[in-house]
Amino acid sequence: MGLWLAGAALGVVAGASVLVTTHYLAIGLGAAAVAAALIRTDNRSETLVAAYWLTYVGVSTLFRDQAVDRLFYPFYAVFVVSAIAGLVRGGIRMDTRTVWLYAVMVFLLIASLTGYQGSVSPSGLQQLTLYVFGALVMLQVRSARGSRPIAVAAAITSLAVSVWVIFNAVQGGFSYRGDVRVDQNVVSFYVGVGLLVVLAAWLNRPRERGHAMFTAGLLAALAIMLYAMLLLASRGLLLAAAVAIVALFVREALRDRKRLVAMAFLMALVAIGLLLPGGRGVLQRFEDPGAVTAGGRTQIWSIVGAEFAASGPTQLLFGHGFGASGELVTSHFTGLVATHSAYLQVVYDLGVTGLLVFLALHLRLWVHGWRAPGQAGGIVMATTTFLLVTNLGINTPDNFLYWAIMGWFLAKAQWLSHDAALEEART
Repeated sequence: MGLWLAGAALGVVAGASVLVTTHYLAIGLGAAAVAAALIRTDNRSETLVAAYWLTYVGVSTLFRDQAVDRLFYPFYAVFVVSAIAGLVRGGIRMDTRTVWLYAVMVFLLIASLTGYQGSVSPSGLQQLTLYVFGALVMLQVRSARGSRPIAVAAAITSLAVSVWVIFNAVQGGFSYRGDVRVDQNVVSFYVGVGLLVVLAAWLNRPRERGHAMFTAGLLAALAIMLYAMLLLASRGLLLAAAVAIVALFVREALRDRKRLVAMAFLMALVAIGLLLPGGRGVLQRFEDPGAVTAGGRTQIWSIVGAEFAASGPTQLLFGHGFGASGELVTSHFTGLVATHSAYLQVVYDLGVTGLLVFLALHLRLWVHGWRAPGQAGGIVMATTTFLLVTNLGINTPDNFLYWAIMGWFLAKAQWLSHDAALEEART
């Protein structure tokens, strides 16, 4: 508990220091936040994932102007070595159905390269390695309790990014969408994941008097993250977060109806955020005429959907091949390559078969999270809901963090099921 508070405090200062002091101080404080969150852990492989998470989000946002070439190559190499060591020594729990689903997904992706005429660009190569990366992360998580460093890293990074967003907004005079020079959808995604982790922790917080400071810290973090989400004013991500929050409250209320009071409190925090400077920007986004066409996305969806519907039986089942959706979008919209819907991208490239496997992976996570008691189950279920809704309007799986989350949850879900079965056997 003290570890959470120390890490959260340092995360706030790290996010603020990027704008009010030198980058070197920010890096130092960020390193201190990592140490505060991960010190004294015996779970080395999970700690590696947490360190990757902190680094990836930090480089993508706070330290975007100080990118280091090939910074993540050492991470990938150590992931591979750690996975091999874990398989040799034992201790890795893998559910057979999950492994087969994942293997089929990777096989379909590789098979989609058959007959591909174009050259694989760096971005295309990255997309190919994303699924493999998710499997590597899955092999790092070797106990349900051991994934705690990853959860703490998710909360700290989201909090630091939220503080960074708020300070950007202050310096920019609360201009439209917080004056953030990074894709607001991507930043909202990073913040949203940590928000759900903290919310699940708050709903399942200890009830003893001695934990008042812990509860207050979680509430403060929630307020900061919610305000940052409102400043970023990403319609799709706000809707995804709202659906995930409602799903989480339904899950918790079925176990304890008193937790519905917490939902009213959360709604009050949102109302306060809307009244604060810059908060009305989100209302402007939803009142914008472009909201009707989802920012112009409906035209892209219509073309991709019509082309897929006109496909032959083989293409309907197995898709048009790797990168075909991007080429289709580019042929109709100069300068655009994304379908702005992960589901359309998957179904056009990999067919109905690929889409069903993709959804099945997420559904397994959702069911495991719904059934598992406590904070861990809440995090898995709510975040998976967030991913599923986000995929409607954004190509979120093209992000390495997405597959870091998937790998973390696919492994964590197996341990949740195992622990739940043991608990049922005891009772």
